[in-house]
Amino acid sequence: MWRFLLNLLFPPTPLVAELEEMSLTEFLTRAERSEARVGAGIISLLDYRHPLTRRAVWELKYRGNARVAALLGALLHTELLSFCEEYAELEGITTPLLVPIPLSAARRRARGFNQCELLLDALAARDAAKNFTIEKNALVKVKETPSQTKSGDRAARLTNLKDCFSVKNPALVRGKDIILIDDVATTGATLEEARRALIRAGARKVFGFTIAH
Repeated sequence: MWRFLLNLLFPPTPLVAELEEMSLTEFLTRAERSEARVGAGIISLLDYRHPLTRRAVWELKYRGNARVAALLGALLHTELLSFCEEYAELEGITTPLLVPIPLSAARRRARGFNQCELLLDALAARDAAKNFTIEKNALVKVKETPSQTKSGDRAARLTNLKDCFSVKNPALVRGKDIILIDDVATTGATLEEARRALIRAGARKVFGFTIAH
């Protein structure tokens, strides 16, 4: 029903049709890299202000567009491999655990999917060498929070998010190097709160990766 209403109210545009047929090379040629950092240990790949990136994220987040998820999953896979090759020795990272930022139960029911899990499903389909382990249930959102896009500044967002994440089974994360996956970082507040929950549960190091900022 969610997707039907979206398609009715916001029909797919010619740009979406282009995105669905686009190779990763063409996408990266046309999109713009993010030059900003939202916080220590958080890497955002693309500039959200670019129309192509913004449309790709929108298609992923609100439509669950499988072709766009595959495109962005390919991007994520490539960039994570580069990150691990560059920082593995420096940071002592071995076989990082990829954890998606969760939705609340109510929001997931309404939307029908978690866009971060779609990204990881697409990444897993490309990861023939099994460079990464994915754990979708390591982190849960235990408290509904207002949309972060409606919160004014970083302090307000941190207040909204306080104690909203929980690790139900600490054995899944204890002693692990974890890379949190999200679609967009604005102030980094969501990733920071998720990182705090994972560190409390015994994770060794926690980084954040997002498609855009």
